[in-house]
Amino acid sequence: EIEVRLDAPVHELAARVPPTLGELSPDGAGTRLELRADSLDGAAGFLAGLGADFEVVRPDELLEPLARLAGRLRLAAQT
Repeated sequence: EIEVRLDAPVHELAARVPPTLGELSPDGAGTRLELRADSLDGAAGFLAGLGADFEVVRPDELLEPLARLAGRLRLAAQT
């Protein structure tokens, strides 16, 4: 299971995160998301598409797919 902290309130994210994919809960001024995903690559794309800054709590293995995605997006932005 994947856990992240998002810099957005729960009410802004609720429409973008179906209950079948994850559980949202308040976390200070932001939101904690416990996400179920079949692949870390898919989770990276989903998280990037939420439109909110976030911090990975677990697993650390999610950082590599996020870095790959960031590289692809950086290249695409240069063309």
